[in-house]
This record gives sequence, structure tokens and C-alpha cells, in this order.
Amino acid sequence: MRGKYGFVGILDTGLTQQMYKYSAKALLKKDVSMDNKISTKKMIVCAMLVAFDVIFTRILALNLPLTKLGLGFAAVAVCGMAYGPVWAAVCAGLGDLIGSLLFPTGAYFPGFTLTAAVGGAIFGLALYKQRPSLLRCFLTALCNGVVVSMVL
Repeated sequence: MRGKYGFVGILDTGLTQQMYKYSAKALLKKDVSMDNKISTKKMIVCAMLVAFDVIFTRILALNLPLTKLGLGFAAVAVCGMAYGPVWAAVCAGLGDLIGSLLFPTGAYFPGFTLTAAVGGAIFGLALYKQRPSLLRCFLTALCNGVVVSMVL
């Protein structure tokens, strides 16, 4: 059943078209970096979102015995909604790198930064140029958790 805005959760045809747009096959056919033009405003907003990511993930998060609760994903999700998967991946990767350098909790492992970048790309693929709804955001976070936690 299609909703008012023409989507059904994660099975949205717009979402699959968006995923194809940034797939390897599409990257070989055309340069998608043309719609990711670098501007001063975009760089400043992304730098602020990286700072928010570090603050929400490293400082304001609750460290419980079994897990860590925080809002670190919010800054990456906002970057993904505003600028797309490439910028969201860069924002998440830089946020993890800077956070691990400023607030180390052990030895640095680049795999965690890659995992954060993949998670940012998932947020960007699912939320870029889409009407944000509670269901879409929940399914995106669920998909991100499953792919990032279980696959990587």
C-alpha cells in the first residue's frame, strides 16, 4: 500500500534508485561528484556536524556496562539528509577519527573508522532528498545497525 508521499518504508523505489545512483556500476558510468560541489558553506556545516558528532559520541554519551547510549548518529543523519551519502561518510569518518584521537579508549583501529564511514553512507543513501518520517528514520537506523554491526 502506497502512502501519501509514494513510499512504503524501506522498499521505496526512490531509495533503490538512490542506491543505484551511488553504486559502483553507476560510478563507472558517470561522475556523481558533480552534484557534490564543494562550497565554503557546505564545508563549515560539515565541520560543525563533525564537532557535534564528537561531542555527542564521546562526551555526552552514557557509558553503561553492556552498551553505550548516545546521539552520535544524529549529526551524521543530518549531514546525510542535507548533503548525501558521500558527505555523510566523510563526516562520520572524520568524527570517528578525531574522536579517537582526542578521547582515546585504546589503540586506534582504522576498521572502526571505515565502519563509521559506511554507516554514514547508509544514512545518506536512505535519507538524502527524501521526506523524513519516523518510519523511514527508524528503518534506516535499523538497516544501519544490521549492516554495520553484523556484516562489518
